[in-house]
Amino acid sequence: MTNKRRCLLAITSLLLAFTLFYISIPHDNIAVNAAYIDPATDATVQSLENKINNVEKKLNNLQYSINSTKNSITKEQANKDYIDECLALVGEDIELSKQLIEAYDNAIVAKQAEIAQREADVREKYDLFGEWIKAFYVNGDVSYLQMLFGTDDIKDMLSTTEYIAEIMEANNEMMHRLEEEVIELRREKGRLDIYRSEQVATRAALEAQEANYAELARQSANYLNELRSDRQAYEAEYKRMLAEEEKLNKQLEEELERIAKQNAVYVGGDLIWPCELKFKRISSYYGYRDIGYGKEWHSGIDIPANYGSSIYAANSGKVIKATKHSSYGYYVLIDHGGGRATLYAHNSKLLVTEGQTVTQGQVIALAGSTGRSTGNHCHFEVRINGKQVNPLDYISAPK
Repeated sequence: MTNKRRCLLAITSLLLAFTLFYISIPHDNIAVNAAYIDPATDATVQSLENKINNVEKKLNNLQYSINSTKNSITKEQANKDYIDECLALVGEDIELSKQLIEAYDNAIVAKQAEIAQREADVREKYDLFGEWIKAFYVNGDVSYLQMLFGTDDIKDMLSTTEYIAEIMEANNEMMHRLEEEVIELRREKGRLDIYRSEQVATRAALEAQEANYAELARQSANYLNELRSDRQAYEAEYKRMLAEEEKLNKQLEEELERIAKQNAVYVGGDLIWPCELKFKRISSYYGYRDIGYGKEWHSGIDIPANYGSSIYAANSGKVIKATKHSSYGYYVLIDHGGGRATLYAHNSKLLVTEGQTVTQGQVIALAGSTGRSTGNHCHFEVRINGKQVNPLDYISAPK
């Protein structure tokens, strides 16, 4: 084969190879795994996944604790505590899963925009490269074919062939760079597929946890009502919880009395309703109430509210307690200065921490039925110098 034919064949092969390579872009698949996830996105996703794993470990440990101690504590106490703990953990799992889904949403949108831009860049470079090759190899004023076939001297032909080879080498390098960009484009599409598949799996897990949450909420709300069918068991549980509640109230009284001496100035203003305004009914008032086989003292007012609805700080102040108690469940105690304090009990989730300063109307918890409770509601107390008083002397129910 002559040098002229070899050069012509090389030029034709270059154009054909590049065209076939580019045509193959949408059809080829390059393996992509989690290691290719963007570092910034991966950090957010990994953090949320770690938190979810920790919550699930806590759930497993809780189940183990219940099973290992059921011979040393009453079944009733274990069941109620277990339900309340599970509700809090499952609620946390749900919230983290929603955040993870949102992180995938953001990652998918960003990746789609990045892929679209990269595709546009690759196609633009291909078009420019194709035009460049066409101009210099075919349609130029002095094409490489003319340079080859237009010389009669063998030395000039060889020199021209070497020059063309250098140009072809440069073109090959350009094509190689384009090839790398196309490979990276495929990998970006692979990353997008990972985001989408992980998001689908997270949504499925979220649906399962939401169903679990609803069932646990039902069990928590109906626990004491179901327990009442066994009068003896209920009375034993009631006495235990009542003793725990009296012990806690004494501790709170002493602590609030001490705080009142240190913080003598009231923040001022009227208290606002601690629940969403659509929940304005009071199911149990301050004072003695009938519990079926006798009377019991009720230290606040009960406001029925949907599970997970917002509980608001009745006034600004400092959070003194944000914890769990066997009787009050998850509760918040806020000092408003001047010896005034408010307490919010039986919540499903706490949104503030001890020592935190809150403003009037700030969401501090979500309504629930933890502790000694027969349904979803907010147990609301007002305390003056540690003593429980009638909340309706300080706050009015919405009309």
